[in-house]
Amino acid sequence: MISARVRARRGEPGYWSVLDEAAQAAKAAPVALSALPIAAARAEAAWLEGAVARRIGEETGPAEEPGLAESHWFAGELEVWRHRAGLDCGDPAGLPEPYRLEITGDAAGAARWWQERGCSYEAALALAGSGDRAALRRALDMLRGLGAHPAAAAVARRLRALGEHGVPRGPRPATAANPAGLTSRETEVLRLMAAGLTNAEIAARLVLSDRTVAHHVSAIFRKLGARTRGEAGEQAARLGLTGPRSPAARAGRLPSSPPNRPGREGLVTQVRAASAALGPLAEPTRKVGKRWIALIALANLGLCLGYLVPLGVLLPNQVQAIAGSAHKVAAMGLVTGIGAAVAMISNPVAGALSDRTTGRFGRRHPWTVCGALAGAAALVLLAGQHTIGGSSSAGAWRRPA
Repeated sequence: MISARVRARRGEPGYWSVLDEAAQAAKAAPVALSALPIAAARAEAAWLEGAVARRIGEETGPAEEPGLAESHWFAGELEVWRHRAGLDCGDPAGLPEPYRLEITGDAAGAARWWQERGCSYEAALALAGSGDRAALRRALDMLRGLGAHPAAAAVARRLRALGEHGVPRGPRPATAANPAGLTSRETEVLRLMAAGLTNAEIAARLVLSDRTVAHHVSAIFRKLGARTRGEAGEQAARLGLTGPRSPAARAGRLPSSPPNRPGREGLVTQVRAASAALGPLAEPTRKVGKRWIALIALANLGLCLGYLVPLGVLLPNQVQAIAGSAHKVAAMGLVTGIGAAVAMISNPVAGALSDRTTGRFGRRHPWTVCGALAGAAALVLLAGQHTIGGSSSAGAWRRPA
């Protein structure tokens, strides 16, 4: 039951089957010892899913049964779930202090009680039961900090129902629609895992660092409740997240290199075969944030100030100083024409090479850094030129002594 409750709080699949089995097993046991905590877990799971009050009332039915004095903590938890659902509660006088405080309207006091004992999740839930927007905002921040996305989503829905604006959204639609709660990138990594690729091969295929892939694999294991790559592949196949898996992949090992081929060439063949089987992976489609937009705007401004201004203002002045007023137009045309011809060839070549670049620093970053350094070096060389073309062939435009 504890495992099912943790899964529900994390938004992982498979908790209802465990809770259903626990409820069936509890029918033969005393209510105070088994049915009450199971009912509380089921009520919380229903609340996390945004269930209607009637559903939560059905799950908290044991709270109305007599003879619960020796189990007042469990009974108090059931009563507080009824309160959070907007249902009528019994007399809270005999309930444990945090539940009594929350039901009687002192959500802040209940949250303090839990927080003093290191129970941040319970403290956030106590604030979530309040109708105060500031308390709900605080609960939302606490739950997001804990990674409790289902509870955070429930609080966000409550805020929006109260007319609050600017409430941050939860997981992306693709993540929310995934049966295991996997992101798009985690799904890509899982498919390559199921094909038998190692972390290093996945990193090369998706142009990621080994550490990033390791983080994705850990997240996949946690969300699928798997301990090995083989278990993750089997769970993914049951959820329909991957296609048929090869026997080697099911065994958790890579297929051997093709005969009569060196190991590296055989590895390249394996990666290409896996890529063909999985189909082309789409380019990232995640929306960028305001911070990213601001940074790219500043980067473009810096490019204009550091590159275009010298070319657009200082270069004509330098050409005129070298060629003189009578020849400055022809000289400027020659310089810019050669520059345009070089750019027309070098830009697509550099782009094609960057598309094929793999490494720990990503696909574009090395080219961006090297391009910036090369551009700065070119500006320094340009500043020291005293002839058109830097050779005696431009002697006709040499500045007279």
